[in-house]
Amino acid sequence: MKKILFQILLIFCAFSQKKIFSQVECRSTLGSHFKPISKKIPIYWSAELTASLGLMTDRKIRNGMAILGLEYARPSNKHKFYFEGSGKNWKNSKKGPSDEGLREGKPDFNRPEKNNFGIREAFYQFTKNKNTLKIGVQSIKIGDYFLVDERVLGANYNMDFGAIKLNSSLVNVNKDFARMQNVCGVRHIFNVAHRSEFNLVGSEIGETNFFATTLLWRPSDKIEEENNDEEFDEFDEFSETDDEFGDVNEKTNFLKEAGLIFYEEFGSEFHDYKYYFGAISNINLPMGFNLKMEVLHQQITNDKTIIYYSNLIKDIFWKSGNSTNFQIAYMGKLDIDKNTYFQAAFSNLYKGEVFRLDLKDVPLLFASVKHNFNTKIKLYLKLKLVEQIEKDKTREIDFDIGMKLFKHLQIVNMISYMKSESLKENYFLERIELRFAF
Repeated sequence: MKKILFQILLIFCAFSQKKIFSQVECRSTLGSHFKPISKKIPIYWSAELTASLGLMTDRKIRNGMAILGLEYARPSNKHKFYFEGSGKNWKNSKKGPSDEGLREGKPDFNRPEKNNFGIREAFYQFTKNKNTLKIGVQSIKIGDYFLVDERVLGANYNMDFGAIKLNSSLVNVNKDFARMQNVCGVRHIFNVAHRSEFNLVGSEIGETNFFATTLLWRPSDKIEEENNDEEFDEFDEFSETDDEFGDVNEKTNFLKEAGLIFYEEFGSEFHDYKYYFGAISNINLPMGFNLKMEVLHQQITNDKTIIYYSNLIKDIFWKSGNSTNFQIAYMGKLDIDKNTYFQAAFSNLYKGEVFRLDLKDVPLLFASVKHNFNTKIKLYLKLKLVEQIEKDKTREIDFDIGMKLFKHLQIVNMISYMKSESLKENYFLERIELRFAF
């Protein structure tokens, strides 16, 4: 009976938020290539093919993926039906650490089938008077900077009161469509170290779920204009702050954003009731610096802690039209109980191309510098560092070179260096990824 009631609630109660920043595991450009099937039929489509090859210290890796997106949108733009399906295959020439027993006592590493077909998105969306309701399989964030970035089954609602934005969510997370499970994730391709201690995703509807509500205040009219989506922006895996090929917008207003968050996870697969509450802020500082901050309290019996996050950003715009972005961020926690873990299950923070460090690995330090060249091919260079301060003292350095050719082909070459006390040796990676969208 409870399961039936929960499914009813998924259909009729919940709320949503536009993506604020993107994670590293998906560089899809599908959303920017939608086009009508014909002038008389309001159905739009786009497709993307991905191929990647890589060499690591002791193995070879590869993966491929095909994605097809379809959207039906009435001329009024109030009603939308969207579907996105994918098929993928992958190979790792060496068995992973869960097979070799390098870290005894750790849970098994999730390794999807070599050939897998699944649904990435399948939802109905209704928009009227700045109110948006979305029901179905969808990618979702709750409006903060790190707590949730997941693909879910449920309903979302977003209400816009001008400078005030109210968003809430009530959804189920399932292995059939979650980000790092069977459909889209690539973490299992590398499989260098266990990354699944708290990666709790249920196999059945109702086993792992979350509810979230966020109240945001964005006082700047300019920020409202920057957040107005183009028709297909919501399907692009990158936002303006993390788009390797996008323009960097100058920030001028002191307070960009402030908000309050309530979030809880529940279901039979969780060992205890847990909820989180906290606040975020995004302000502009002198000399063109921007500072994002977030503080959250974790309420779990005998596992209470406070996690905090700060991210300092600086953009430089050159006379040549080039731009450089600097970022440094730190994430830590203050324990209320002893020996606590931050146990939010659906963050998918995944810092680092290979290790994909997440909330359970805090305290974390990460930094990056990215230079965009003002060229037709949108060339960029990016250097990234992520370091786990305690526990296994894991460190990863990534260097990316990317470009776009002919408006359809995206090429990214990645070079990575990794070291950790959990590994027998240091690791190197060189990987090239090609995405062709049309």
